[in-house]
Amino acid sequence: DGELDLPFTGRSAELAQLLGWLEETESGAGGVAFIEGEAGIGKTRLLAELGALVRERGDLVLEARCFQDESEAPHAVLVRSFAAMSGPTDDRELALELGPYSAAMSRLLPQLGRREAEVDARADPEEQRQLLHEGVRRALLFLARRAPLLLALDDVQWCDVDTLGIVRHVARSIARARILIVLAFRPCERPSDDPRSEALAWLRREAACKGLEVAELRSGAVLRIVDRVLPDSEPSLRRALEYYEQAVE
Repeated sequence: DGELDLPFTGRSAELAQLLGWLEETESGAGGVAFIEGEAGIGKTRLLAELGALVRERGDLVLEARCFQDESEAPHAVLVRSFAAMSGPTDDRELALELGPYSAAMSRLLPQLGRREAEVDARADPEEQRQLLHEGVRRALLFLARRAPLLLALDDVQWCDVDTLGIVRHVARSIARARILIVLAFRPCERPSDDPRSEALAWLRREAACKGLEVAELRSGAVLRIVDRVLPDSEPSLRRALEYYEQAVE
């Protein structure tokens, strides 16, 4: 069976807020935005709608989702986000812009080639890590000079530690860039000294971070979804939803 074609409803205010933040980047006021909400609440759909609207405008979109079984796999989500990149890009110009960082970035963008693979192979792990962090920063800043850029990562509670380190490194440089980084995650219990917790706490504190909490849908929005999925639903279901809305107001 195919997936249900559910209407996007009940999230117009949240989508408008995200689009407003994105419009701020067009004048060179970049930043980081968090979308927080429980599992299944609608964060993924909200990000998908945002990405679709940004692509329609001809801007750059890099988007991907983190998975729990990849939480220890370095940079898997960044590989997917660059592979899915849409918008005006030029690999040759990007390679020239990156210069000595192009070899490190070829791990995420294989089309750049590995012209300096012999140098990269001799670098120690920490040097390789720094080259990649700086390569991503330079790549995103270069791309954002061509068009406003949205980097949207979903389920970052499962993100690998070094990717969060890259996001943190990039976030230090985008206050005057046309870049909006949107990170969606569900609340989860982690020790405060967990590297993921530390990275997210830094972003909240230091990166001019904006926050958006996704709450449960109101019953009116739920009814519109029910009408799409179950057009012949029992009147009793409608009454139950209406009673629920009155009870929680």
